[in-house]
Amino acid sequence: MSTIASYVHQSRQMAAPEGSAIWKGRVATYRYGGREVVIREGSLGDGLGAKVWMVAHLLCLELAAHPRLLAGRRVLEVGSGCGVVGLAAAALGAASVVLTDVEGPVLRNLRDCMHLNRAGASGAAGAAGGGGAGGGGGSADADGAAPGPGTGAAGPGEQAARWESGSVSVRLLDWAESVRALEGAAPGGAGAAGGGAGDLPPAAVDAGDLPPGVPAGERFSLVVGSEVMYEAAHARLVAAVLKHRLAPGGVALLNCAVRELKPPPPSSVDAPAAGTTSIAAPC
Repeated sequence: MSTIASYVHQSRQMAAPEGSAIWKGRVATYRYGGREVVIREGSLGDGLGAKVWMVAHLLCLELAAHPRLLAGRRVLEVGSGCGVVGLAAAALGAASVVLTDVEGPVLRNLRDCMHLNRAGASGAAGAAGGGGAGGGGGSADADGAAPGPGTGAAGPGEQAARWESGSVSVRLLDWAESVRALEGAAPGGAGAAGGGAGDLPPAAVDAGDLPPGVPAGERFSLVVGSEVMYEAAHARLVAAVLKHRLAPGGVALLNCAVRELKPPPPSSVDAPAAGTTSIAAPC
């Protein structure tokens, strides 16, 4: 059995819920290139980003097979979900990693996953996920909270610190902000008419405990993303994020499942007809 086929088999055993149950607070440990990543899943009621999908594992294996792609780079993960790709990048040698999403429950679970990996790296987490490539299981504590700094009321500085751990941080990123930035519109502005930012649906951001946003001028030498184009509109949004956030000479690595066999419109870049596709896009 090939390395990928073997890993897919093991991952299905680890990640798939039993029967029709939807697990929340489940913790599993995955191994890529000899490095472990601990992930706590939420429930599908929190959004698609609350689960680890198979395509994410394939992108992690791709990163593990090409560690030079990560060495010394500042990495932005778009649509992080549970953060498995970004956390794998950090474990495999990236200089720093910013994990991003837009939905409150997903962002808070992403913070838990970040702190689980920080604790695991320092030996403070013990065997949180069962360890090893064929492992997984374990559970979060009773209220579903992972180790992290502070739980009570906090000032702005302490609140921001909750969303950082070592070289990894969690940030809120609304992709429509990049469209507005490229159009020269102020954040929250109406955007240009006729296909501008004003035509984009509002991001599903709640008013609860949320991380800081990514500064408008921050750029990254590597942008990674897994399963970030579920709808046609996402392609335009992701393209805007890459143009806005990639530093000169930067690279984007996206891995997405192709679910529709419709031919692309004439203005689109040709893509494979089925399966998954990894897109490397130098800036």
